Amino acid sequence: MKLFTRNREELKTAELKKLPPTVVAKNMFITGEMICLGDVKIDGFFKGNLIAEGKVIVGEEGQVQGTLKSSTLLVQGIVEGTMECTGLLNLKSPAVVIGETFYGDIQIDSGTKIKGKINQLNSEQIKLLQQENNSAIKRLSEKLNSLKEIKVVNSSDSADQVVVKEQQVSVKKQDETPKVSQQASGAISSW
Repeated sequence: MKLFTRNREELKTAELKKLPPTVVAKNMFITGEMICLGDVKIDGFFKGNLIAEGKVIVGEEGQVQGTLKSSTLLVQGIVEGTMECTGLLNLKSPAVVIGETFYGDIQIDSGTKIKGKINQLNSEQIKLLQQENNSAIKRLSEKLNSLKEIKVVNSSDSADQVVVKEQQVSVKKQDETPKVSQQASGAISSW
């Protein structure tokens, strides 16, 4: 079993951007608020508010109910709610968009279905939305940087469950029974 500790200050924002995209896989259903420092790909179901510093991709099987905010959005699946895209919004067939959409630039493929309002943002509106998104992302970065250290316990390269406890992340093998603790602030698992 490997155990290593890393100071949070070593994980700079630039390093976080190099990470692979956050993925909501086909077999996942997530509700809540997500603020991501990098890219996001949704192939499953997401209900809530999402702000991404990178690009957001809603795959052909992806479904979103809520609000998406990013500088670049690529939609191939279903989005019901509000999209705020300060840069390029790319709607590729067989995308279905229901709700209100704000964009800086847009590309719509033939076969895309749209029901709702589509509004082009002027430069002042783009600047305001970018400031709002950057503020939310900055708050997240500050929260992450406030952690003194992150401990990662890795018992195998093919982990099946990640349990987040205040300032500790432990990765468990499939055959281990996860322990629930009062300190646990959340759990992420995929089978």
